[in-house]
Amino acid sequence: MNILYISPYLPASNVDAGRLKMFEEIRLLVKKHKIYLVAFVTPEENCSYLALEELGCKVYPFRVEYNRLPFKCAGFTNLIENLLKDLKPDFIQCEYSFITRYLPSFKGVGSLITIHDIYFISYFRRAKIENNLFLKLLFLLKSAKNLIEEGIRLRRFKTLVVFSERDKDILTKLIGRKTEIRVVPLSINPDFYSSSSLNFNGQLEKEFDLCFLANFSHLPNVDGLLFFIKKVLPVLRKQKPEVSLLVIGRNPPERLLNLSQKIGVNFTGFVEDIGNYLLKSKVFICPIRFGSGLRGKILQAWAMALPVISTPVGCEGLIVKDGENILMADDKEDFAKKIIRLLDNEYLMGKVGMAGRDTLDKHYNLTKNISLLENIYRGIK
Repeated sequence: MNILYISPYLPASNVDAGRLKMFEEIRLLVKKHKIYLVAFVTPEENCSYLALEELGCKVYPFRVEYNRLPFKCAGFTNLIENLLKDLKPDFIQCEYSFITRYLPSFKGVGSLITIHDIYFISYFRRAKIENNLFLKLLFLLKSAKNLIEEGIRLRRFKTLVVFSERDKDILTKLIGRKTEIRVVPLSINPDFYSSSSLNFNGQLEKEFDLCFLANFSHLPNVDGLLFFIKKVLPVLRKQKPEVSLLVIGRNPPERLLNLSQKIGVNFTGFVEDIGNYLLKSKVFICPIRFGSGLRGKILQAWAMALPVISTPVGCEGLIVKDGENILMADDKEDFAKKIIRLLDNEYLMGKVGMAGRDTLDKHYNLTKNISLLENIYRGIK
């Protein structure tokens, strides 16, 4: 089958879980299908798409001058339109709901869109935690705007793919039952970090107590880390003054870097091997307070058998049980308390970490779940 795969972001193995999902998905799909990828390529990504071509995926990069994507782009739309004429694909797969603003008409071709984030939910939650009245109203207006736009744009697809039953219920209420909505869990290859997995035996020295993994172009990640540094860390250091935090991810904003220098938080910036950096820490934190969709960073931590402490929003949609495969906390005192509980109990750290790894193997294993996606291809005409 010839598949035109359209994404606003270049799939990659070392940026965030959304891009990792696409990279690994393409790696498996090219074994059975011909994949043509169209994606924006920013200056910092340069020739990163060559890794995809080495897998056997034909890439049509659309270069932009800045790391921030344009709101609209006629050139990108024209590129897709020309590829539809030239390639005559059997199927079109689109990623992220806002990609719809760049798409031409493609009637008569089977298509699906994967919803990574439901933006009207994300903006509404942002408004709920905002103290500034002006910003609160602004985010409420953005929520209402996205509620209308997402409802209109998504109806053009015969099938929507979501990551959880919760997202399916929300979108069914939004766009009705005429559009088919299928659940394909956000999945990764549990053994992706193969070079790092040799250290599962515990021989790797743990340099840091805590770690956080983030793409800082995503605002919930910035807010979550600010919440942790400003609110949770002071409570935690009253009992554990030397507790250390490693933050993995590219392009952290200056306000985070300036704040971190004062209180001793370590930022890696961009790294090639995320797995080895995850394994340098004892506990993974996910202090996310708003947003929607699944948190792929938890799957990445589970892949390394790291115990995870998360807010309820941070692990929403995942198959979790508090105290078994994750610890959940909803305020600064509880978050600090749960961290101390783990750091003081190596047996509990190992138990929670391995339970998370088992959950990943059973429910979020891309090698197993790729068949769910291929079933959609076969069923859509």
